[in-house]
Amino acid sequence: MHQHHDWPLEDTADLFLAYADASAEVFLTWAESERRNRIEIIGTTGSLSVDGGRLERRDAQRRMLAEEELPSLTEGSHHPEWFDGVIREFLGEARGETPPGRNLAEATLCANLVDLAKESNRQGGQPLPVERLAGSRRRR
Repeated sequence: MHQHHDWPLEDTADLFLAYADASAEVFLTWAESERRNRIEIIGTTGSLSVDGGRLERRDAQRRMLAEEELPSLTEGSHHPEWFDGVIREFLGEARGETPPGRNLAEATLCANLVDLAKESNRQGGQPLPVERLAGSRRRR
């Protein structure tokens, strides 16, 4: 989707992902005047929410259980604190120390979701099934 129609690029994605026992709504945009991150995860026993650097945990009745200030996700476009684990997992697979394929499976799922989102958009928002393929991209 294009928020800035005079730019020949995609700057916004609005997704709804549905699984048998869960769903997710994801809205991403690079077209706003300020950088901001909000996340909310709701489960059967409670929820977690992040707004900037504020983390809140609530029970199923939405009563506050805990709140904490964290480094804000908006402080930069990369997050070095995440990369240590990513690098360790990659090197573990490359060295044969951990079972192979996890990184490739995750990258494949991400590529499939991007492909499906674009195809769904071309079809006017038509829901499409997510296929989890190990090792190869979805073929049309």
